[in-house]
Amino acid sequence: MKMGQYIAAWVITLFFLPVRVAGQETFAERVDQTYGADQLLINGEQYYNRHRQVQGHPYFRDDQFEKGTVTIRGKVYEEVELKYNLLSQLIEIEYTTFSGAVNRLIAVDKHLDAFSLGEYVFKKMEINGIPARFYQLISNDRITCYVYWEKELTAAGELDAYSNKFTRQKPSYWLDMNGQRAVFTRVKSFAALFPEERQKEIKKLVRRQGVSLKNATPDEIRDILHTVAKQMNGWD
Repeated sequence: MKMGQYIAAWVITLFFLPVRVAGQETFAERVDQTYGADQLLINGEQYYNRHRQVQGHPYFRDDQFEKGTVTIRGKVYEEVELKYNLLSQLIEIEYTTFSGAVNRLIAVDKHLDAFSLGEYVFKKMEINGIPARFYQLISNDRITCYVYWEKELTAAGELDAYSNKFTRQKPSYWLDMNGQRAVFTRVKSFAALFPEERQKEIKKLVRRQGVSLKNATPDEIRDILHTVAKQMNGWD
């Protein structure tokens, strides 16, 4: 091969080598600059919004990031910006890189043990043979409730601007008393988990709260359990 051909081949090779453009860092570099060698937290799929043309949002409570904690393989990370996607049942993390850019990814579910969003605590558990998933933990000194939250995609109405919409977040409940877990759906099945002589009392107590368990919010469920626990303290 002639010298000119060698030079041409060398130039072409350099042209196609991966290079770093000035001012632009690779994803791995941004992670390393932000969190150092410990990349358990920032490890997952790059976020992409697959539901731009859907009415509503898939998130727990609000469509905004909130400071919380994440437990990954037993290690707790604090002050993390989180969202909980109730459609995918995955956690989204937002962070600012060393260079000031904002990045967002979907955490690897199998690595997560627990997380919190503000005052709302979630733990990955298996209950009654159901494969491990996240449950909100609501507990006091008398009873503990595990709540599984979900949203679904459904067809929107004919007059809506979008063809699909997210449903409101729906709860499924398990009550734990003295180590025994049982499912309940409405006031009647909730009261049935208590001693028979107390069931009417529990029904009246819950109904006075003016809340439908089928559509209750996390705060409403917490308030109901707190009220019931106070009532139980008077039984002793």
